[in-house]
Amino acid sequence: MRLIILFLLFSIVINGCKVEEPDPFEVINESFYKYLTENKEVLLFVEDDEISFRFLDNQCVVWDILNIYKGKISDDIELLSEEEVQESICKQLESNLKIDSKRLSGKLKLIDNDYLEKQGYGGAFTTYHVVSNPAFFLNGKYAIIYKAVHCGMECGDGNIEVYEAKDDGSWSLVFSHLLWIS
Repeated sequence: MRLIILFLLFSIVINGCKVEEPDPFEVINESFYKYLTENKEVLLFVEDDEISFRFLDNQCVVWDILNIYKGKISDDIELLSEEEVQESICKQLESNLKIDSKRLSGKLKLIDNDYLEKQGYGGAFTTYHVVSNPAFFLNGKYAIIYKAVHCGMECGDGNIEVYEAKDDGSWSLVFSHLLWIS
């Protein structure tokens, strides 16, 4: 009988301690909130029904950016080492995310290379967005995402954005760091 009670208590404790995985699609939707309220639809570029992103020249600049803005993030940021950032956050950002269109805002229209080719000039005059798989850190309290807009042959920008999870389950932008502009 004691064994059964111990097992039940152990099960309750273990199940009660499960940390719910953050939803990457909630972060993606929040990152486009401003665009979605201003526009009828936003074109989001995907390849093979996946979100994928690779840092230019394989240089993950996340460590440097987090150190620039560490005053805006929890003091726990001091617990992360450069190696942990490179091995965890950068790999999450660069991992592919299979698209689940039901979990994305209805105003995000998914496009691919074929769509851009049909627009002419390889889509050079089509405004579209690119986003990375969100990377979660500090126990899912924060998410970092790369986001870019391409709006013409010499028009666009790319940013690293950090979001903080709120108690109600929503995400709030902590900062955005401009990486490039054209």
